Amino acid sequence: MPGPYRDLLRAGKVIVTNWHWFAPESEHTEGGRRYTVVKKGEETDEAFARTRLGELFDLGPVMVMNDEGHHAYRPAPIAEEEEKEAGTEARREREEATIWVQGLDKINAASGIQICVDLSATPFYIKGSGFPEGEPFPWIVSDFGLVDAIESGITKIPRLPVSDTTGSPDPKYFRLWRNITEDLAPGQRLSNRRPKPEVVWERAEDALVQLAGEYNKMFAAIEEADDTALKAPPVLILVCDNTDIAQVFYERISGQSEVEAIPEADDEDENAVQSCQPHLYSTSVTSPFPVRSHSVVKRSEPSSKKLSWSTGRS
Repeated sequence: MPGPYRDLLRAGKVIVTNWHWFAPESEHTEGGRRYTVVKKGEETDEAFARTRLGELFDLGPVMVMNDEGHHAYRPAPIAEEEEKEAGTEARREREEATIWVQGLDKINAASGIQICVDLSATPFYIKGSGFPEGEPFPWIVSDFGLVDAIESGITKIPRLPVSDTTGSPDPKYFRLWRNITEDLAPGQRLSNRRPKPEVVWERAEDALVQLAGEYNKMFAAIEEADDTALKAPPVLILVCDNTDIAQVFYERISGQSEVEAIPEADDEDENAVQSCQPHLYSTSVTSPFPVRSHSVVKRSEPSSKKLSWSTGRS
């Protein structure tokens, strides 16, 4: 960012949110709670915009930047029969896109939108949009492909754990998710047929350790390099299928877990709560990453009835 423009950038006000925040509020909701007897009617565009924008409402028109913009399209009308034939994932994508775009319509009507910018590495229609799958968005004004970004050093280079001694045509972890989900016993699945988070960890651990080994080699090489070399540390990013799986991976890798304890004291005995000694819990996982060991204890305020903490080593 050129120096003369930095102060202007800092003067801006930004709201970061997702499509859930644009879902219309029920007419039976009041103060964050739902009441059958409450019937306020449908939200007006102004009420919707004031609730979602807050102080930015009076500063409109606003600029909207849609990250992962291929999810922010305006779906085309499709026949009822075609909609029934669409898979669950396609219907979910269509619902999310519809809620987001309709929310932007309301904000535009009430406060105004100066410009809307879509950012996406895959700027084309997806399945269930009502448009031909894979057709590029007609409003593309700049095309900077993933290969160009990798060659320019802007984005990360994808790496796969391909070391394998089984002799199979494909390395064991080349198609990691398929390797994780195939041949699962009924007890290893949830009610929706998805694999349990603990099972995902068990089947992905070897692949993760393999990637972590490459990370360690790169880390060591950078540490040993002379001061004239580029010494940017490597970054390993894990992307999980959902937050339940992400929580399990976090606990296994970091060695940290959160627990709660209820002090054996009356609610009014604040001193007893303050002096309560927590029963520290730590997993026995050793992290494969070259980071310093540390312990973390998180507590609530002394006046709270419950104390919560996490401790561990990573």
